[in-house]
Amino acid sequence: MMGRESRGFATLGVTLLILVILAGVTLFAGKVLLMEKRISANEQQYALAFAYAESGLEAAARKYLTDPAGICGTSATMTPPGTSASVAVAWTCSAGGEPVTISATYTASDGGSGATVSEVYARSALFNSGEPAPLTLASASKFNGTLDIGAAPNGGGTGVPLSIWAGVTDDFTGAATTCPVEEFGRAGGACSTSDFVYSEKARGSAKGDYVQGGQDIVVDDAGFPEDMFEFAFGISASDWEQIYQRGATKIDDCTSLTNADTGIFVFEGTGMTQCRVNAIGSPDAPVILIAVNADMDLKTGPTYGVMFSFDSTPDDGVVDASLTLNATALVYGAVMSNGDEVPNMNGNAAVSWHPDVFSAIEEDVDGEFRPLVRVAGSWKDF
Repeated sequence: MMGRESRGFATLGVTLLILVILAGVTLFAGKVLLMEKRISANEQQYALAFAYAESGLEAAARKYLTDPAGICGTSATMTPPGTSASVAVAWTCSAGGEPVTISATYTASDGGSGATVSEVYARSALFNSGEPAPLTLASASKFNGTLDIGAAPNGGGTGVPLSIWAGVTDDFTGAATTCPVEEFGRAGGACSTSDFVYSEKARGSAKGDYVQGGQDIVVDDAGFPEDMFEFAFGISASDWEQIYQRGATKIDDCTSLTNADTGIFVFEGTGMTQCRVNAIGSPDAPVILIAVNADMDLKTGPTYGVMFSFDSTPDDGVVDASLTLNATALVYGAVMSNGDEVPNMNGNAAVSWHPDVFSAIEEDVDGEFRPLVRVAGSWKDF
């Protein structure tokens, strides 16, 4: 039988063993907690560094967009808006200037954390319709008054002129004449009644009454695009507001535009607010104007560019946008509408395709119609 001393010694030994185990567990738990704190601190520092690098990338992209001259192949230190961070950025361009790879690196002052991100940017044409018919309308009917149209020489294909392209129509009641764009120019913004006429008809007759058959007029076309906005700009009608992300400028008054303006502008109306268009743009610096849920009113000119009357919900059975083309309206470029509302065309209006207008949009020397966009899948972090 174990004596008292022996039992006391055993109890002491067990107690000491338990204390050692508890001390070991406590020490281990402390080390784990310290490690977790360090990991958490590192993650926070990296998240901050990553955010600064991303902000630097955005700032570098904006700088390239607003002032690209001489920036290719250079580097700089930028302080993104709203921060005090210093971010090293660089612009690496291809031989032709674009696409450009923009990189941004942030390193903490203590050297403890850092992040580098990069992305490729390129310019993408916003207007995708090439050479549209001077009148491209989802619904076209009852052309009253006198209408002169200078045809797009290759609107229907190479060497195939196109003056009117419509999805649905029932009749053309007004007097209308279509002609080659050269003849339109020679006649001072109208089609003469000479032999240089594609199609001509008297007031009150139907489309079938056009002399020479009206071959440059395509109506009731089963192949007419269901989504004209997507056809023109590559953005579905339901997502039309994405056009702002592609460089479009919102305006509050259509009359604010003048001959000195160029670029893509959007007027947002409610209840068919009037968007009265005066003489705007020029042959070498045209305007693309999108009137959203508004009454686009063209009564004067000359207007150079593409005028788009846009109903944001064309299939809801409610007329939210309309187009008025009358008085002495003169448009060099194209007039387009996706709405079900029949365009109101009276007076002595004239619309003509113009080679300089569409060359300016396509070549886009100033980058007004080819915004800088991110190349999908090009983002990287290091």
